[in-house]
Amino acid sequence: MPTTENQFIERNEFLTDLYPIHPGVMLKVEVLPTHKVTGSALADAISATQPSVAKVLNGKGPITPALAARIEAATGYSAALLCKMQTAYDLAEVRRENQARLESIPRLAAFA
Repeated sequence: MPTTENQFIERNEFLTDLYPIHPGVMLKVEVLPTHKVTGSALADAISATQPSVAKVLNGKGPITPALAARIEAATGYSAALLCKMQTAYDLAEVRRENQARLESIPRLAAFA
């Protein structure tokens, strides 16, 4: 996981793959400032609490499909893209957290 909001992308130890950015961080750093919208204004627009939106914008909470749809309604920013970004981020986290276990699973002969 990136250590600062300015570190959008983190490379893995082999520098072969880019680590996906959390969609909330991308909204916070790239999208909202471009339109001069604050997290509080977004929270008000989508009828969410400011702490729950702050959690998402800080990369500490997921963007669910329901939340993505509300963000799309308020901003026009694609809910489908936000969901795809969240899925890519979640998958990267699972792979990172379970790397040894995943590497220990033998490949089925039919798929080798």
